[in-house]
Formats: sequence, structure tokens, C-alpha cells
Amino acid sequence: MNDDFRVRLFSIIGCMALFIVSCSQPAPPEEDHVPVNPMNDFGMTASNVFFYYTDLDRATKFYTETLGLNIAADYGFAKILQVAPTSFITLVDETKGMHKSSEPKTVAIALVTDQLGEWWDYIEKQDVEIKFPYDPKEGRPHHGFVAIDPEGYLLEFERFNVHEENEKLMPVLDKTATVYPPDDQTTTVPPGLGFKATVVWFYYKDMAGIQRFYEDVMGFDLIV
Repeated sequence: MNDDFRVRLFSIIGCMALFIVSCSQPAPPEEDHVPVNPMNDFGMTASNVFFYYTDLDRATKFYTETLGLNIAADYGFAKILQVAPTSFITLVDETKGMHKSSEPKTVAIALVTDQLGEWWDYIEKQDVEIKFPYDPKEGRPHHGFVAIDPEGYLLEFERFNVHEENEKLMPVLDKTATVYPPDDQTTTVPPGLGFKATVVWFYYKDMAGIQRFYEDVMGFDLIV
């Protein structure tokens, strides 16, 4: 994937709430109002990406058995799967969801892991279609490979490396725990393989404009 055409939105989120109470002081003049930063003033707890399927049972089996993800909530027509501490994927039956599986799949998700080589050794032996194989090159800021889920969504298994490009990101990832398959879950994932974060890839023509939107309106900080 071309780094010039993707925006990294990380689901490793630090939340801070600030409450100001004043009983005796009058409200400040309108011109003194401090602009709201959604990330600081509203808070955010996690990210949740929605995928839509014609065969929800098949997709659920793939994500739980082949990838080892735990079902955090089951609504029947939708399954919320936990990927990482604050990262979720929701699988939805297209007949009951807001979108159809036939719509263009313009969003891809990266599954961030420290066990990239081990994941590749495992995935390449499964009945999983590979779009881009694992081909690590020394000196790159990140390595990965891209698999395709049962109905065409792109899954990038990715590891970020120690590199000047990742100077702000690595301390955050280093403090983030890896989520492994539950001991009582039916899965073919070998022990010791898990994920610690997700990256959602969006694709745009106007990179400068969309960056301003996420920084100014959503309150996100550019980390890579």
C-alpha cells in the first residue's frame, strides 16, 4: 500500500476528561471561549469497524477460529469481536444492517502484532487468500502481508519497527498489551499469537484537506 494515500487512525487512545465548575464567577465573554477538542473534552474509549456479510456464520467462523478473535458481544445479526485492548470489529448480516456486502470495500484494517513472522507461517498454511505475501526488507519502518477475508475485506497483518518515522508511535505500542485467543475458545491459532492494535486505512484524493478535518474537527493528533 502506498503511504502517500493512506491516513493512519490508531485505536490506541488516551482519554482525558476535564471538568470545570464555577459557582461564583460569571461566564467568560464569548470571545474568550476555548475551542472544544473532542478527544480531550468528549473522550473516546475504543474503535469499532463494521464489516457486512452475506454469510455471517462463515465470517464469524473465520474470525474466531482462524484468527482466534473473541466474541465480546453477540446480537445474533451482529457479532462484536475484540482484536486488541481498545480495538473491535463488528461483523454484520447484510440483510439486517445499514449497508450491503456488495458495496465497494473502501476501508482496510491492519492488525498490529509483534509476532508477524509467526502469523505469516501460520496463515500461509490456512485456506486464506493472500493479496500481498510477507516480504520483509531491512530498514523499512514497518513490515506486513495482506490477506483477504471470506467476503473480500483486506486484512493487513503489520508490525511497526524501530525507525525514525515511528518515533512517536513506538512508545505507545510498547505500552499496549497484546490480546490472545481465550483459553476456552475453539481456534487453530498457535499459542502466543495475538494482536495489540488496529489501523484503519481510508483513501482520499485531498490528503491535506482530510488531515485538517481529523485534526481540527475530530481532535486527532498526527502520530506517524
